[in-house]
Amino acid sequence: MQKGKPYPRFSTWQTRIHDNFTQMGVFQAMDMEDSDNESQKEVESPFRYMELQSFEVVENGLDVARCRIASLIGEIETFIKQPIGRTYFYQSVTEAILNIYHHAYTYTHYSSKRKKWWISVGFDVRSNRLHILVLDHGDGIPKTLMHSKTKIFMDFLTRFPLISKKSDADKLRVAFELGAKRAKTVGRGHGLSDILCYLESREQSSLVAWSGKGRYSGVHYKGKRIHGEVVSLEYRFKGTLLEWRIQL
Repeated sequence: MQKGKPYPRFSTWQTRIHDNFTQMGVFQAMDMEDSDNESQKEVESPFRYMELQSFEVVENGLDVARCRIASLIGEIETFIKQPIGRTYFYQSVTEAILNIYHHAYTYTHYSSKRKKWWISVGFDVRSNRLHILVLDHGDGIPKTLMHSKTKIFMDFLTRFPLISKKSDADKLRVAFELGAKRAKTVGRGHGLSDILCYLESREQSSLVAWSGKGRYSGVHYKGKRIHGEVVSLEYRFKGTLLEWRIQL
């Protein structure tokens, strides 16, 4: 897309959607010029977004990303004017990022320009709910899961040797609910199960993950998982999209 190209105009372009895209920095990220909104007037949306941020997956980039997430916590608390549970937020989000750096782009060749990830933060003023989204366009959890060499996953393979023939949705359930960590290095945490720790620290929260041809949804209440569901998708989602919905 050419830099400076005007964003699409539609007769039904809605003020709420335009404002959300502007807050998130979508037009800027796509090198598109914003201009006066000629959209329909609506009641102001209760949803607020921080600017979308993107990072390149490069050598030593993980340390930079960790530092940025640490500083982002303070920015979020200033943005929503309340604490968010710093320790568990940091643990969950950095675990997701660690998986991107060590697995998302590891097993298939990608050009350096394509090796990126994004984070978006939104807040629903009306329901007092925080939304965090982390996206990459790598191989996806179902594919990279099969490269796991950890004891917990190898034990699972012994009991269910045909897991490679299972659907992507089933593999997502294995990844999240059985704590199948993919990191080989000792001291690297508990992998995808750590991504859920933010939910476990809150009164009521949920996580939705899209990856490959599967979607996983987990709901936690008072620190315990009360619902876990997987759905097979008709079309493949390239990479992984994680969305935490945290009730503050």
